[in-house]
Amino acid sequence: MTAAHTETVSFGHAYGGKVKVAPEGAQAFGPRDEYVATFPSLREARKALFDLHKASEVGQQHA
Repeated sequence: MTAAHTETVSFGHAYGGKVKVAPEGAQAFGPRDEYVATFPSLREARKALFDLHKASEVGQQHA
C-alpha cells in the first residue's frame, strides 16, 4: 500500500493545482484550491487539471 502524499501540478510557469494521492484515489484541487473530483489514478487527476488549465486559457483569449 502506498502512503498518502500531495503533489503540486504546474504547466510551465502556471500553477495547475494539487493532487492528494491516497489509497482510495487521487483528489484533484484546482488552482484556487477548489475540489475538482476524485480520480482512480494520479495520471487521470493530472489530465483533469490540464484540461481545466487549457479551458481557462481559451476563456481568457476570448474575453
